[in-house]
Amino acid sequence: NRPDEALEILKKDAAIAPEDTEIELALGAVFCHRKEFAEAIPHYEKFLSERPGEIDGLLGISECYYQLGYTDSAMIGYDHILKVDPENRQARNRINELRSQPVAT
Repeated sequence: NRPDEALEILKKDAAIAPEDTEIELALGAVFCHRKEFAEAIPHYEKFLSERPGEIDGLLGISECYYQLGYTDSAMIGYDHILKVDPENRQARNRINELRSQPVAT
């Protein structure tokens, strides 16, 4: 509930243990919580480079793309989540939402 403090602690932890991808996942989540989606993406990317099929990372980065308006990238992420976890409601709901949006001309 204190994202500013968490961010400072996690940044220090990342400097001490740059190989710890769990810290990257946590950093991404904190940036998302703060609605700083562009800042979250590199942390999710680093996490996913080591753990490509991890649902939490995939959901996080897909949500960032969604919130930033990169719907094609978000759709790719949500589709990948459903390949790993076909019952994932959050991904399925976002896909349905994206498909129901009118296409820009």
